[in-house]
Amino acid sequence: MTKVIDAIKETIAAQRTFFALEYFVPLTNAGTENLYAIMERMCNCGPLFCGITWGDRGSTADSSISIAGTGQTFLSLNMQVNITGYTSTPEEIRSWLSELKNRSGVRNLCVLRGNATGTAKDGLVHFP
Repeated sequence: MTKVIDAIKETIAAQRTFFALEYFVPLTNAGTENLYAIMERMCNCGPLFCGITWGDRGSTADSSISIAGTGQTFLSLNMQVNITGYTSTPEEIRSWLSELKNRSGVRNLCVLRGNATGTAKDGLVHFP
């Protein structure tokens, strides 16, 4: 799949209009099945890429990774995972990145601070 940043740059350079879609991770199996059906229908609209949300402290990490991988592999969508790091440890971040790379094949990330939950020692994740 194309890097999202490259796809954006190419589309802007060609002076074409584009849009992206963002999906929230469902909390039930039925919701996940429904999301896949929605993604399949909406991919026909031609989004440049699709993002999938990430729960606080990686609470939806497994689902986010699975959904992104399915969207990319089976629906040929250029997927991006919107990962948060506010209260995550460097070890958790490394583990999730490895999981994304090895299990889903997704290489596009939007790393966000996320919202404070009151559990971070200094409120920051320090990346080496």
